Amino acid sequence: MYEIEAAALGGGQPGRQLVKLTVGNTERVDITLETENVREFIEVTADQGVVDVQESASGLNISERAIRDLPVRGRNFAEFFQLQPGVMQEQDRSGLVVAGQRSINSNVAVDGADFNDPLQGNQRGGNEAVFFFPQSAVREFQVVRAGASAEIGRTNAGFLNVVTKSGTNEFHGEAFYFNRNRFLTSPDAFGRDLDNLQNQFGGSFGGPIKRDRVFFFTAIEQNFLRVPFVVSFNVPTGQTLPQVLRDLEGEKRGSNNPTALFVRGDYILNSRNTLNTQYNYTRLQGDNFNFENARQTRAESVNYSRQNRSHGFKTSLVTVVTDRFVNEIRGQIAGDDRDEVPNSLDSQIDISGVGTVGGDNSRPRTFRTRRFQLSDNVSFNGGRHQLRFGFDLNINRVQQQRAAAIQGRYGFTGGNALLNYTRALAGVNTINRYRGFLPGTPQEPATFRGVQQEIAAFITDKIRVLPTLTITLGLRWEGQFNPQPASPNPDIPETQRIPNDLEQWQPRLGLAWNINGDKKTVVRASAGLFTARTPATLFQRVNTENGIANLAIDTNNIPSGSRRNALLAAIFPSFPRAITTLPAGFAPIDFPQRVYGFAPDFQNPRSFQASLTIERQLFQHWNATLGFIRNSTWDLQRRVNRNLPPPGSPGYVVVGNSGYVFFNTAFRPIQILNGRNYGPILINESSAHSSYNGGMLTVTRRYANRFQLTANYTFSRTMDDDSNERNFNQEFAINPFNLKLERGPSKQDIRHNFNLSGLVDLPYGFIVSAIIVARSGLPYTAIIGDDVNNDGNDNDRAIINGVVVGRNSFRQPNFFNLDLRVAKSFRLGETRRLDFLAEFFNVTRNTNKNYDVDAIAIVEGPRPLSNGTLSTAALNPAGFLPYSAPSTARFGGPRQVQLGVRFTF
Repeated sequence: MYEIEAAALGGGQPGRQLVKLTVGNTERVDITLETENVREFIEVTADQGVVDVQESASGLNISERAIRDLPVRGRNFAEFFQLQPGVMQEQDRSGLVVAGQRSINSNVAVDGADFNDPLQGNQRGGNEAVFFFPQSAVREFQVVRAGASAEIGRTNAGFLNVVTKSGTNEFHGEAFYFNRNRFLTSPDAFGRDLDNLQNQFGGSFGGPIKRDRVFFFTAIEQNFLRVPFVVSFNVPTGQTLPQVLRDLEGEKRGSNNPTALFVRGDYILNSRNTLNTQYNYTRLQGDNFNFENARQTRAESVNYSRQNRSHGFKTSLVTVVTDRFVNEIRGQIAGDDRDEVPNSLDSQIDISGVGTVGGDNSRPRTFRTRRFQLSDNVSFNGGRHQLRFGFDLNINRVQQQRAAAIQGRYGFTGGNALLNYTRALAGVNTINRYRGFLPGTPQEPATFRGVQQEIAAFITDKIRVLPTLTITLGLRWEGQFNPQPASPNPDIPETQRIPNDLEQWQPRLGLAWNINGDKKTVVRASAGLFTARTPATLFQRVNTENGIANLAIDTNNIPSGSRRNALLAAIFPSFPRAITTLPAGFAPIDFPQRVYGFAPDFQNPRSFQASLTIERQLFQHWNATLGFIRNSTWDLQRRVNRNLPPPGSPGYVVVGNSGYVFFNTAFRPIQILNGRNYGPILINESSAHSSYNGGMLTVTRRYANRFQLTANYTFSRTMDDDSNERNFNQEFAINPFNLKLERGPSKQDIRHNFNLSGLVDLPYGFIVSAIIVARSGLPYTAIIGDDVNNDGNDNDRAIINGVVVGRNSFRQPNFFNLDLRVAKSFRLGETRRLDFLAEFFNVTRNTNKNYDVDAIAIVEGPRPLSNGTLSTAALNPAGFLPYSAPSTARFGGPRQVQLGVRFTF
């Protein structure tokens, strides 16, 4: 809350008005001034209204009171974004999905500075549950779902705006401690008792260094989190799990032990200049870090440990140039270092329809990022015009060591997969497939380094056309300069260049109409173009897997027969370890190499976004918003194998009426040049499309008379032809020559989404608060679990009643979660308070079962044959049963009770 005072030249009674400023909202202040000795005029405004009558963007704020008193299990500020309409957290990771878009295409900012992961996308830390920022440092934040002004860019999904706390002229702070343990935890969704433990503690402190001039604020939090998960393999119908696998089952424990520190200083240099500096530090140590799902079909040996270190420094200078011009210049240097170490050096062993044992084939991994950001924004108030313009420069230095099958990967497929695995353990060569990776540089295998540069400029004007009508016009331009391949393959043009994208023009239009001029009913409308950045992880494989840098081995790339059998026989003595050299009798030219490249016209995703909302103040503290958002996105990234026989050529067979395309030879090499043999050529294309249509209803009661409430309901539909969130890998198409067949529900399609949050102050110092998150089931895809059509894809979709099932054509169970908090406060003087808290997570103990990371179910069933017919193999009913559920660290996990204490002063 701020008090604005103005006085006329020559004296007279000053005019004063209180105004509350919140992130992302515009407040208009009208002050009446009187001349000296005429008369006194005092106006007391009790209610400033609950409707912003000038903002055309659609968004919702989460206040400091909500952040402080709502039940949150992880103290990760990103969890609060799920309390917005049309927003959800990915089922399998920590990315935030806004208006149905890919989470990697959202944009997170802290105090105006970029807070995104340059390699992985999403907030810093990438997709996983990494704690990067102390919650006690967050003052408030807002999600802009639609209609963002031209000042906001590098997103087609949504803008997440975070504002931190600062010091004042009084010393204030808090200290807290929270505990969860196994005695206060229910069995998981599958009836297993869990030995979980979490201790969270920390606090904040801020105040003046020099009153009215220099202030400081600091916050630090530590989390010791032990997350249990259960390894339980699937058992195919009519088969028995061998003892060697039963010995690997049971409860295991992951850990996530982060430390987060935030320090902020504010310096009022003089009446026109204010300097702000910030420093953020995070470290993390986690074992068995893949613990997102309470039940897993991956043995503990397939897990990994993770270590993180992160530093960030930001500074900004706000200068009031004149009474109309304000300039803000901002700079940031941030770096993240991450290492992921596998639990076992054995190769990964996939047993189709059962689970995974051995080691992690895709680790070790190393990530290094350095962000250098500079921006400058100028604001001009010209009466009816509020003009803003500026530029932004991001330079991201990235390094990533990562490769598929870097430790080797054995596959046992088909209906006899479990039997073949047990026979292999007994010394019989029954391996169906082997994939391996022989690095060209053993000292530094599969390492990518590059510099990604992003530059942007914008201009936007908020015009008060009439006292009741405000129009916002804007134009934004962005350019992305991508790192280029260090050693391109001279044989494959698509490996020689990664296109830059310098044509990202984004016009924006917004309207806010205060219908009756009473600040109670506002119509907001917006339309515009939005572009999203391409995360740098996408650029690695064109550097490290271009057919010459390293050698990839895949037995499926060798036609069936004696040659393939000889290779499997030569590999088998190394089982279950990876081969380290080529088997005798084989040379690199024997292995068609998997090659990654970029289409010459590759560019960043573009969205056309339009929204219409009506917001109405119902009562003094209540308002309701009814709205609709349309988002159509094209140029989405996908990878397509462009080295398969085209329709009508030898080896191309369409199987019956199933829709399958069958290639009776694994891969048709385009040519053998310079002693190199090329197999699948996977091209990054900007050819995928998605569409989102969502209707939203929000009812909000701001805090007054001891009570506040926010309830959101969203009815939406998200369709696409590729839902790839894991840019390092891909989604495979059953027919790469007709990608329209992939059209279907998006992986993030939620038809019904409801959330509610609220709190009430009761007599005798009691505070009760609650969060409800409920949504309809996400889609999943039924697959055979093998590469039956010889296109290099071992996730071929199931055939039911003679027809290939569509992408995401089945639905997972619905999701419901109710969290409660009860607090008892004791006043210890005018400014000190002691709170005892009890929090109850997933009170109803809803199981919230799902289909794990990639939302697939291995149901086996009929297979296409090379003669154009289908086999008579039966479906596996057990494959249709959900086999996973959220862990104790996520919304919807087992019921838990958390006890805590907090001291505020």
